[in-house]
Amino acid sequence: MLKRFSRLATIVVACAVMLCAGTASQAQTPKPTPQMISLAKQIIDLKGSTNQFDAVLPGIINQAKQVILQTNPMLDADLNVVGQSVLKEFTPRLQELHDNVATIYASKFSEKELTDILAFYKSPLGQKIVTTEPKILDESVVMTDTWIKGISDKVIDRIREEMRKKGHKL
Repeated sequence: MLKRFSRLATIVVACAVMLCAGTASQAQTPKPTPQMISLAKQIIDLKGSTNQFDAVLPGIINQAKQVILQTNPMLDADLNVVGQSVLKEFTPRLQELHDNVATIYASKFSEKELTDILAFYKSPLGQKIVTTEPKILDESVVMTDTWIKGISDKVIDRIREEMRKKGHKL
């Protein structure tokens, strides 16, 4: 389960990076204005990036639950109830994450660039990217896993071979 959460966290971060990616100008604004942050929030919302963060809190709760269950497996039912309660309590705090990401995003672009980016994501091509990018990411994760499985044994074999040439018995 921890491995599944770890993969979920990796996917969430990759999605966030991919969905928030863009070409930043050389000149970065040191402190974004409230208008710039507002534009960034609109862009992030249009791109669906905020949805990517919604899985983080349930993942943290599930990870904590799994740690506690290792010491006392009989607590599963109570942990489910407590987990739901804690989720409700901390869900409003996700806004902090959203605000912080918007501030970072806004710090990478000028107000004009943010306005242009927003216009782009409102365009038909921008909307196509919004709907297509998550599918591309999903397919990329599967392809990357397959590629890693196909090459990892070969890499290990080559390392062992080179270490043997250096006189090491592995």
